[in-house]
Amino acid sequence: MGNGGIARQRAQRFDDAKFGLFVHWGAYAVGGIEASWPVMLGPELQRRFIEALHRLGAGEVEMPVRPVTLEEYEAFPQRFTAERFDAGEWVDLALDAGQRYLVLTTKHHDGFALFDTDTTDYKATNTPFGRDVVAEVADACRAGGIGFGTYFSAPDFHDDGYLDRTKPLPENFLGEPERPEWAGFLDRMERQVTELCSRYGDLYSWWWDIGFGPQWDVERFHGLVRELQPGALVNDRLGGLAADVAPHLRSDFLTPEQSVPRSIPRWSTFSGPMDPTMLFGLIQQDDWEALLEEVAPLIRAHFEAPPDPTVPDADDFLPWEACMTFGGQWAWNPDLERCKTGADVITDLVEVASRGGNLLMNVGPRGDGSIQPEFQDALREVGRWLDANGEGIHGTTYGPVQGQEHVRTTRSTRSGDEGTVYVHVLPTAPGRIRVDGLAAHTSGTSACALAAGADIAVEVDGDAAVLDLGQVPRDPVMTTVRLAAPAR
Repeated sequence: MGNGGIARQRAQRFDDAKFGLFVHWGAYAVGGIEASWPVMLGPELQRRFIEALHRLGAGEVEMPVRPVTLEEYEAFPQRFTAERFDAGEWVDLALDAGQRYLVLTTKHHDGFALFDTDTTDYKATNTPFGRDVVAEVADACRAGGIGFGTYFSAPDFHDDGYLDRTKPLPENFLGEPERPEWAGFLDRMERQVTELCSRYGDLYSWWWDIGFGPQWDVERFHGLVRELQPGALVNDRLGGLAADVAPHLRSDFLTPEQSVPRSIPRWSTFSGPMDPTMLFGLIQQDDWEALLEEVAPLIRAHFEAPPDPTVPDADDFLPWEACMTFGGQWAWNPDLERCKTGADVITDLVEVASRGGNLLMNVGPRGDGSIQPEFQDALREVGRWLDANGEGIHGTTYGPVQGQEHVRTTRSTRSGDEGTVYVHVLPTAPGRIRVDGLAAHTSGTSACALAAGADIAVEVDGDAAVLDLGQVPRDPVMTTVRLAAPAR
């Protein structure tokens, strides 16, 4: 099969999956702190970073400031026992939630590897726990019939080749590629990527992080993943969506973080991924607040782009995946004060799917490997909703109607069912709903409310379809309606 056929297969797998489980786990969970960032930034830069994000519109991001030294942080693996870790339980939770894939942090910015790499002793198999987490999760995903994806951070502040470890981390945490040791670091990075792509079976996705800038060789590293895992979806965070990237090396999807684009992403208006390293460099300056106001309009546009009621041509659509947390922090937070409910996640999932995206919902297991009950309860609530309404989410893309107040739409991409439209009705909608632009996508006679299994009347009025849900039991979060497609 040629590159084009493989790319189409990857795109179909992406549409089929729609909802995944992100797992941020490492030795940092022992300390109940955010992954890597507390020592990379230090308390002052941490405060500046979170304040900057909040000023720019990313209100959901949290990072409680818990001062920790690098020595204390790098001693966490000595206490990493993970006595309640069970990869099968993680996968069972994902299955209960209706999730089709799981992405695991195989190595975060701190360099601690959850796999048995030959490149370092700073790894899970060299702790009291002593096991290859990646192998166990990959095997559990395979047994459960869901895709396994590998998150891999390009930075590695434990590696002497990445930076001069005699300096305070907040001064050089983005690496020092001008040093002669950098080449050796990239060689070790290549070996780790090769290990992950060669030892753990077929991968659903390869999820880079913080690989922005010319110091990261897209041809070298994207090429390696494409060679070893041609079926894996590759994200954008190694610069793979830059205009000069060769088509066969280009990333498969965009990754907005803690936010949902207000309109459907498209190639024709895409100006390149937002580079967070720009913000990291900015907060290191004494006049960072003034500098922030200078770049604020550009960055706010990322979060606050106006909605667009039009839909793109299929070739113009830019696939994307939103990654989101339950409570603002990626790793386990023992002081969690607010937590998304199942209803919140269902709403996010419909918003994302209606614009053609996937939702990668994160959990941060505790140091012992268990996932806290609030997250489990919420995910299982989503799963119950998907049991009744999942055909309107899985195997779909953006719907034909965008930007209307009380409804969201998705459209099936499943073989033999292409074009079937689903209308997701918000609880604020009246019993009788007029949906402009929908007439061409219905036979104009009846439709079915999926959860209730009840037919509803549909009238065509000009280019609008009028749905009558007055006698149908409504879901308190989202009522999904399948339209009877017009004859082809």
